[in-house]
Amino acid sequence: MSESFVGSTRIPLTKLNPSLRGVLEERGEKARICDEVTGRPICEHVHDRKRLLNFLMKSYKTGPSCPLCKTIGQGSAELADELFDAFNLRPNKFAAHDPIPEVDGPPPHFEDGSMMWRPGDGRRGKVPMRNGERLPIDRYHGMQVADVPHETVTEFRIAYTIAYPATRRAGDLDDLPLIGLLHGVPMNRRLKYRVMRELGKFAVVVAWDMLGMGESDQVLDYELGTDSGREVNEAWDWKHDVPYIHELMTEHIPARLQMKRKKWVFQR
Repeated sequence: MSESFVGSTRIPLTKLNPSLRGVLEERGEKARICDEVTGRPICEHVHDRKRLLNFLMKSYKTGPSCPLCKTIGQGSAELADELFDAFNLRPNKFAAHDPIPEVDGPPPHFEDGSMMWRPGDGRRGKVPMRNGERLPIDRYHGMQVADVPHETVTEFRIAYTIAYPATRRAGDLDDLPLIGLLHGVPMNRRLKYRVMRELGKFAVVVAWDMLGMGESDQVLDYELGTDSGREVNEAWDWKHDVPYIHELMTEHIPARLQMKRKKWVFQR
């Protein structure tokens, strides 16, 4: 804050206006509004005390607001409950976004799958494998890279999950939006499952594990052809993820779900 409020006086706003929840903090001729729940200022603005009092004496039903930026304080616990119910249609704020059949309808249909992707740049990679079979992550998790059984491959597995309305089936999805969800780093596609549960009620939604994460191939090392003229680590650049994402969303998924090749929406 640019101005000090050391030694300030705090007055509950209910003493000024019964419809308000919050705290007026004043020192001399300056004043600001603080949140009733957190006790912190709702914004960085400091006001002339008399003008702010005149502003607050008006009837506001949504909580105390700053006359300059119109920032609204969190207000009372009762107001928070009302806002939660209004925005979320949930009778219990502690239930968060767990599905309620009578409100949400049936959950979407979920399918897991994988796509084998062959890079077009001569890329090779060492993948945890034994006798031609890819190892589940629990077979090598925590091991030193040098000790992990591996084989060099030119195709990489990309794991994904699809969600779409439970009332639909493959071959009957062309009129629905196609949405791709990208997880954060380091993370995996499960980060998006709750979002998929909501979007999948009216759209075809795909979340995938980025190469090297989740259930997609955990590449131990990349190699590029000797004539590539590039550094080995350069192959880890995320720009190389674009081709398999494009192939997944415009070819593999439409073919699996019997959809016509179409445009899709990217959401992080």
